[in-house]
Amino acid sequence: KQWYQRRVRGSPPEESTGPSVDSKKKDERVLARRERIIKRNKNAKQEGSSVSQVKDESTEDKQTAKSRKQITVSNQRIEKLRYDGSELVTNVGVAAMAREDARKVEEEKSNKERREKIIQTF
Repeated sequence: KQWYQRRVRGSPPEESTGPSVDSKKKDERVLARRERIIKRNKNAKQEGSSVSQVKDESTEDKQTAKSRKQITVSNQRIEKLRYDGSELVTNVGVAAMAREDARKVEEEKSNKERREKIIQTF
């Protein structure tokens, strides 16, 4: 109420030192509005920057967590590939030994049959 009473009496409020929105001159009102908009935008930018700093930090934390998770997943995948690769090599070796054993058994069998034929022909 005091501010309104001062306005009515003609004394400007303590805050107002520049152009007034209540002025009778159009240019002064326009200038006052522009200054008020500029001041509001500055305040919004300052508040926005503090909010963006918090967002940047939380985004950084999220990305750090995401990258750590990706590293863990990649390490697990590499380890699985190593295991599968060594198992494959082992299986190839086992298969080669099994083929060799089968070949030896077959060779032994055919040698035995040849000996029997030779003995029968004499």
